[in-house]
Amino acid sequence: DRIPVDTVVVAPTHGRARHLRVLADTRGLAARRYDAAGGAVYLLRPDQHVAARWRHFDIEAVRQAVARATCTLQGLPS
Repeated sequence: DRIPVDTVVVAPTHGRARHLRVLADTRGLAARRYDAAGGAVYLLRPDQHVAARWRHFDIEAVRQAVARATCTLQGLPS
């Protein structure tokens, strides 16, 4: 909410997703590097460190992971 998160969809082919940036991983490099399966969600820091990962999207889990990664856990369960 207070920390901007840039959402990017990485897909095996070129395409579009409403209101989201889509990157084509035609050679599967990102999928192999991050052991990604269909629907996987990753929270990456700007230096490409994986701060958290999930097999399915959960907005509350993402919010909590961003708070942990940025040391802003105020009011969130630990």
